[in-house]
Order: sequence, then C-alpha cells, then structure tokens
Amino acid sequence: MKKIVLSILCCLTVLLQLNPVEASLDKKITINHEVIEDGEYTIEIITYEVDSIQTRSTSTKKGGRDYHCKDKNGKIVWTATLTGTFEYNGTTSKCISASVSVSNVSSGWQLFTKKASTSGNQAKASIIMRETSTMALHPVNFTLSCSPTGSLY
Repeated sequence: MKKIVLSILCCLTVLLQLNPVEASLDKKITINHEVIEDGEYTIEIITYEVDSIQTRSTSTKKGGRDYHCKDKNGKIVWTATLTGTFEYNGTTSKCISASVSVSNVSSGWQLFTKKASTSGNQAKASIIMRETSTMALHPVNFTLSCSPTGSLY
C-alpha cells in the first residue's frame, strides 16, 4: 500500500512541475510515468488523460504522451508532446486524430522534422531533433494507444 501511495505522490509531484500543453493541470490524469537512461541523456515519458466523453454507443477519450529529453544535469533540453483522440465502444477502438508539438527547446538544439499520424487504435509521432554543435540527428518515434475499453497506454 505504501508503494502505491508513494507512486501516486511521485506522479503528482512530476505533474505539478510540468507546464500544461493542452489542458489545465486539474483536468490531467496521469496514467504512466517512465524514465529511461539513454547514454548522456535521460528520457522521461509521461502518459496522461485529458478529457473523456461517454455516450450510449460510443465514448471519446483524449490523451497525451510527453517525451522529455533531459541532459546529465536533469535539465529538459526539449519536449515532444503527442496528443491523440480516440473513439471506443467496449469492443473496438480507433484513433480519430493525432498531433505532435515540440517545446522547451534549449539553445544548442533545433527541431529538424516532425510528423503525426493515426493507425488503427494508435496515435503516432515521429520527430527528429538536431544537436547544433555536432549536427547529430536524434530520431524519436513514439505512440499512444487506446484499448477497446478506453484505457490509454
């Protein structure tokens, strides 16, 4: 029980430190928080629900996934945000829209390309960031999916 409470408190703390992208913090519900060590950078991925509307036959859910790239000092050097809107009915689900944005870009970095698309029950993002000092390209692909019952993952 203590682990669950600590996990929830940790997620809330992280959420309060972030700038909201498409909704106010009081409407976001964090679903998942993951940290990945990637060489000299740390990747923090946060999945959240923004809005949910239910009708008799179909429900709609909007959610997002923030992809924070941090340097070795823990400073965010850029953030990519994938937002998807999904329809689901208990049997199937479908992504009806997807968008990707890039923010918090530090000096020394620039957006090279970005693209969002939908495929079945997935919103997909593909971005390439460029480190200007070395001209190194950093491609990132990530998805946000919805289950037939409306769970985002």
